[in-house]
Amino acid sequence: MQRRGVERRRVLVDAAIELFGQQGYAATGVAAIATRAGVTPSAVIHHFGSKENLLRAVLDEFDVRAAARVAEHLVGVGPACEAGTGIDGAATPNSSHVGDGAVPAEPESTSVATPAQSDGGARSTPAKPGGGVATPDRPDGGGRFAGGKAGLVAALLADADYTMAHAGLATLHVVLQAEHLSATGSEVRERFLARNRALRRAFAEVVGEVGAAELVAFLEGALTLWLLDPATVDLRALYESYLSRL
Repeated sequence: MQRRGVERRRVLVDAAIELFGQQGYAATGVAAIATRAGVTPSAVIHHFGSKENLLRAVLDEFDVRAAARVAEHLVGVGPACEAGTGIDGAATPNSSHVGDGAVPAEPESTSVATPAQSDGGARSTPAKPGGGVATPDRPDGGGRFAGGKAGLVAALLADADYTMAHAGLATLHVVLQAEHLSATGSEVRERFLARNRALRRAFAEVVGEVGAAELVAFLEGALTLWLLDPATVDLRALYESYLSRL
């Protein structure tokens, strides 16, 4: 894909990230995304084919960036984990705009880009059912949090810092998940479900299955509380308090 086309797709994805997070997917039209990106609605359709495909590209980008960040805290993986497949379908370095502590979705969900894949989009990196986190150079799920529980805590605290600096996709995660919560069979819901299960599997390697479920519940609740009232809620302090009791 030509550089101009890649840049235009990125601008459109960023506009969609902002508007989907602010207004929800259902309430955001192609025209509004085009206006925010400074292009015509036909340009959106030209690059993505439909609003649904644009959502897939948004979720693809979300996953690629999350996968690159989580790989920084794993052992048993190599330099290949530092990059993902970006909007242009090519390897891209670790980048910005993701802050939900997510690990990639399991293999069944990779037909779309998962809190989501489209033409030119990326395939997310699965977490294997047997435990561990799969990464580009260890598809067998060989990655483990460096340092066990201490490594997991360090990774989550780093993610809290990142989330506080990049609230856009954190908002997108909460809004899209809530919007599709009861949409049984929905592609987006399935991706969120796969991500949630992948997180619990990865955490269970360190804190057990019950502890993993509790940890994911805390992360989801803490994120919503902080987004609702960032003026009085310190997300990192909240993480530190909870994680000190793991």
